[in-house]
Amino acid sequence: MGFRIQKSLIYKYVSYRFKRECLNEPSLGCMSPSEKEGLCVAVAKKTSWVFLVFGAVYCCAVFWFTHYLWMFQEQSTFAKWLVDTLQSANDIIQGDWGYGMMGKRDIVFRVFFTLFPVILMMVIPLVAFMMVTANLLIRQMVDREKE
Repeated sequence: MGFRIQKSLIYKYVSYRFKRECLNEPSLGCMSPSEKEGLCVAVAKKTSWVFLVFGAVYCCAVFWFTHYLWMFQEQSTFAKWLVDTLQSANDIIQGDWGYGMMGKRDIVFRVFFTLFPVILMMVIPLVAFMMVTANLLIRQMVDREKE
């Protein structure tokens, strides 16, 4: 059983934006639902591949950036905050996990809430890139359909 693009968040976002685009463009209203779905699937697939390639490059860049900040943490308050946050999460992970499922769940939540600002800071540009890419590809497809 393969991956169904219709169940992905990228497809849902693309179909939402395409529906909004159909409201603005009356010429898209005459398309059949199967044509609209095919267009959304094509845009979602292309967005997924662009997102995967950019995501791999972005992960490498974030790794390099974090490594650079770790080396020069004395020179910047931001770098000091980032390194301190990562080290505090590491201390929580390396500490006592407690007994049973409740102790383990508590540690996972503590690590998540400790790292939440860092995760948010690193994920927002990736999601914004995906949204901009999807919007540009939708606009290109709409312009092609108009012709």
